[in-house]
Amino acid sequence: MRVTGPESDDKKVAERIVSEVQQIILEAWTPEEIAKVVNQDLDGMEQSVQKLLRLAGGRLMETLIDVGVVRHEGPAPVCPHCKRPMRLVDRRRKRQMHGLVGDFSFTRPYFHCRACGGGLASDDDRLGVGAGSYTPAP
Repeated sequence: MRVTGPESDDKKVAERIVSEVQQIILEAWTPEEIAKVVNQDLDGMEQSVQKLLRLAGGRLMETLIDVGVVRHEGPAPVCPHCKRPMRLVDRRRKRQMHGLVGDFSFTRPYFHCRACGGGLASDDDRLGVGAGSYTPAP
């Protein structure tokens, strides 16, 4: 579902993703590393490729979440416990996750309720992540 932004924004996101993945490959797979990988058996090659794909997958997740968080910025939420307005206390609270496609971290706004002391990052609910550090199972 598109939230905001013209199609050119999506093209910029795609270009950013390609650039970041290319940078990961160039950094992780130096000519020396490639020489090692091509001399491995199939199991070793697959493990090397999987390691690289997890690096790229983690970076891709970070980029996609970052774009989604920016597009979903809006007014402060109402506290789910006492129904009072919450206030923004941290614009970029960090969250680290372990996922099927790689490990990644992202930042999102965090809100606090003065009335009852509750806190939440509304994007966590939208993204479907709970208190743990693993992505939800399919």
